Amino acid sequence: MARIKTYDIDTSISSEDKVVGTDGNPGNNFGKTKNFTVGALSGFIRAGVVTQTTGTVDPSIEAGITGASYIGKIGHWTRTGNMVDVHLFISTTSFSISDPSQVLKITNCIPYAVEGSPITNDGAFFFMGTLLQHQNISNNGVEFPSLFLSQIKTNISGTDASTGISRPSGYSTAPIITSNLATEGLVLTLSFRYRCRTTETLLPGATKN
Repeated sequence: MARIKTYDIDTSISSEDKVVGTDGNPGNNFGKTKNFTVGALSGFIRAGVVTQTTGTVDPSIEAGITGASYIGKIGHWTRTGNMVDVHLFISTTSFSISDPSQVLKITNCIPYAVEGSPITNDGAFFFMGTLLQHQNISNNGVEFPSLFLSQIKTNISGTDASTGISRPSGYSTAPIITSNLATEGLVLTLSFRYRCRTTETLLPGATKN
């Protein structure tokens, strides 16, 4: 075998090119010299790398209100492996109440379908979430001592998802409903994390940077 430095440099690398190395797996071939294709090495390296992607969603408010428009709404997400972090901001103009009993929901809020089986029959999933800011949500004008994000709820395919806002224990109705909203407008800032399915298919309204 000639000295390595005397070999020509391959300027057209393909997946079928080979390099020489030593087998490191315990067993009969341990320590033996082997050929490794560039394609096999590339696939092995990619499999061990956790990729990160970012993008946007277009969140919306569902409630028993009419006449509202959005002053601003922002939705950003970051996916690391199969974990997705979502950050949302929504602000509306004043509105009228049409159905005071309708539950407040934030929809179009996830970029990828939810992984796993629902914990309840209505498709509820546990997830980590924080309500960072809220305005004009109260109990007959009295501020709630604390509010928090509800579970994610989806259809069976995990693609039609929404989350809501819940009040603390001690109230007869857990979810925030339209009668708890002041008609001057609504402001929400929230973030949450969930596990998505192993898919690259974005849901409607979601985009990748």
